[in-house]
Amino acid sequence: KSAADDDYPYECPLCTRKVPRTSAHHLKPKSRGGSETLNICLDCHGMIHALFPNKQLERQLSSVEELKSHPEFARYLTWIAAETQNDAIEQLDQKRLEDAVDPGDRTEAARTQHIQDIQQLRSLNLDRL
Repeated sequence: KSAADDDYPYECPLCTRKVPRTSAHHLKPKSRGGSETLNICLDCHGMIHALFPNKQLERQLSSVEELKSHPEFARYLTWIAAETQNDAIEQLDQKRLEDAVDPGDRTEAARTQHIQDIQQLRSLNLDRL
């Protein structure tokens, strides 16, 4: 388990990103008698309430599947996945700058780490793009 896992211990069931904290979203709005909640990231929670009135949430969007399949929210999920990929690339680029060595002087361990970094980027869940 890495330090990054400790900093981002939760996975949002909507965008699937690892996040430092979540927020309880009422699947049926609390103002309309709902009590069942789903812990989602703050970004997804904010976007849901920016896009949809409570009446629509209650009648049409009261499950993960319904939210993910709504065209407007699906577009947001595509965008956030791309942002997450860009952030990961930037973090790896920054790491490479900090750990820069002449490629000819790389140790076997450094070459192995470089390969693992590339594999990590390729393994990001980008099926939604």
